[in-house]
Amino acid sequence: MPQGNLGHFNLLYSMKVSNENIRGLYALLVGFPFSCILSYLIFKPTNVIELFLEIADFGVQGSSLFWGIIYPVLYLIILFTTGKNINHSENNTFFQKVSKFSFSATLKVIAIFIFLFLGDKICNGISTTVIPLISVFLFSLIMLLFIILTSAIINFIIGFLTVKFIQKK
Repeated sequence: MPQGNLGHFNLLYSMKVSNENIRGLYALLVGFPFSCILSYLIFKPTNVIELFLEIADFGVQGSSLFWGIIYPVLYLIILFTTGKNINHSENNTFFQKVSKFSFSATLKVIAIFIFLFLGDKICNGISTTVIPLISVFLFSLIMLLFIILTSAIINFIIGFLTVKFIQKK
């Protein structure tokens, strides 16, 4: 078993895992700091939680728990499963691998956000007492697009670093 150096994660070499799980673990390790930053911003008294509440509100206590803990863990699962699908032996260029990872992870994030948005609007209903219905949807969709765009940029960075680590392995 190769010993690896400090540039490689010795923990990965010490575990007996398949190549695809190693690729998933690289994605997980690279994405972990981003997930921690997201959790910190949600639990810190800032306006970040309000942006996420416009997409889906699970009640005062449930929202912080979901967006601060469950969603970042779900995001790490998305990164792990997407990272497992990076094929090192393909004849794709570096940029094609990064783009494939980024696109796949972003599509999964978009699907989750749309599911949460529609599920919240169906379960909790739409309050139109003060704000017109069009404004509620418009503002929610703007927040959704902003978070998806931010997620796409972060996924590209994570994909870049993950593919770079995989190629060095």
